[in-house]
Amino acid sequence: MKKILNYIAAGQGLGIRFLLIFSAITAFIFAVYIRTNGTELIPYAQDIADQMLPIKVENGIVVEPANTIKTAQLRIDENMSPLELPLVINTTVDTLNTAQLKSGVYLTRTTLYTVNNNEVRLYNLENDFELPQGDYRQEFKSVLFWAAIMVFIFGGLILFITYFILSIFYATCSYVLSAILSRKYDFDLRMRLSVLCLISAYIIFALLGWLGIETGKLVFFAVVIALQTLVIAKLPPVIGQENTIVPETADTTAVSAAWPEESKTAPVPVKAPAKKAPVKKKAPAKKKAAVKKPAAAAPKTTKTKKAAAPKKTTAK
Repeated sequence: MKKILNYIAAGQGLGIRFLLIFSAITAFIFAVYIRTNGTELIPYAQDIADQMLPIKVENGIVVEPANTIKTAQLRIDENMSPLELPLVINTTVDTLNTAQLKSGVYLTRTTLYTVNNNEVRLYNLENDFELPQGDYRQEFKSVLFWAAIMVFIFGGLILFITYFILSIFYATCSYVLSAILSRKYDFDLRMRLSVLCLISAYIIFALLGWLGIETGKLVFFAVVIALQTLVIAKLPPVIGQENTIVPETADTTAVSAAWPEESKTAPVPVKAPAKKAPVKKKAPAKKKAAVKKPAAAAPKTTKTKKAAAPKKTTAK
């Protein structure tokens, strides 16, 4: 705990490296989950392919299956009735009324429709191509592999941007907390504080989710704020730039400046320059030695004046 507090109080940067590491780990977990659990869905995908294929297109028109309506079905168990999926082939018409379509994929004689909630996209068929019926399990495995790679790369980037924006939000919220607790910190410290509290909250909620405990966004917000309050209460009242930004060779100086109680057990290297300061004041001593030279010449002039005085009295 002390190391974490020391990093928040006397560290450098905004905690970006911790966000990068956490985003990469989270994206990797999602990628592994897709790769492993997707493998279990390959037999179901092959069954759907057997139902819908073959498909043959010539000059942008579906010629096989011709004048046919097919709806994909998911057969999970033999004892259960199959579930209809939103994957439909209707080669009896060229166009569909999109106002009545549910979310899914629809293929007509000339057009492919993709419906997602209220967003509808149309793709006109072109040229010639064919999807024959066959064993596509190896192709599905390859798709899963590349899907996991894309999730790790692009998912990690999206997660990092999301976590960074949330860290800025919670760093802004910390101004209210520090004002209530009479604390004054710079923005870099607040970002390090928010990053670590945000990551800690995500870990806590991941464990709760694994245990089957469901929570909401408001509870998550309250937990992050509570963690920030706990850490701010343990930090020194005032930490400025002079305490946090230090040379790389003076890490112990930064820690002792941020935590005065630790200076009792270790010597404070900041006092060393104060002892060397009087050494620079030896320069005026040389000036005193230079003043003594004309003082030695002064007695010679007084002796010559006394020698001339007796000669004038004898002349009288």
